[in-house]
Amino acid sequence: MIGMQEEIETLHLTDKDHDFIKDPQVFLPSYIPQKIYIRDEFEKLYLKLSGSQPVAPLYMVVGRRGSGKTLFARSLALRLGDAGIPSFYVDATTQNTSRKILGHILLQPRLEYRELLDLFISRVGRSGSGSVYLIIDNAQFLKDMDLMEHFLRHQELGIKFITTSLGDFWSYALLRKFKNLTPERIDLHDYG
Repeated sequence: MIGMQEEIETLHLTDKDHDFIKDPQVFLPSYIPQKIYIRDEFEKLYLKLSGSQPVAPLYMVVGRRGSGKTLFARSLALRLGDAGIPSFYVDATTQNTSRKILGHILLQPRLEYRELLDLFISRVGRSGSGSVYLIIDNAQFLKDMDLMEHFLRHQELGIKFITTSLGDFWSYALLRKFKNLTPERIDLHDYG
């Protein structure tokens, strides 16, 4: 059995990583936190999405590396799912195109984008449940914005996006294309 320090060394962190990561042990598979934090931002967003008040078409979760964006996104998807609210979590590091995202959600990776889009719309329309949430983690790795652009153009379909790390390039591109788009920004600060 190797010690905690030896296990941390297997992470191969650079000096730059140490600037952002206060406690590298949180990245170890064996790590069990002493205390679980539920962020105020998480509760506020969950209550908004699960309630009857209108929601924005796009939420951008931003924060420094290690601030908990991925945990926030995964937890939100699980909590919405547990409440019976349609939501889908995808990680853009592996599903980095609109076709791959829909193929992953629909478990149909071989279909073309247009077929996937039509199938997704038909299934979402049948659900009759109001909003459907697509939670895209690590959105800075997206290679295209076709899916987001389509549903932002057709907001009557009720598809809403929650992204982590969308990045300046994509957020500026969306704001240029959709002048009336007012995304809600959720800033995750380091745990204090």
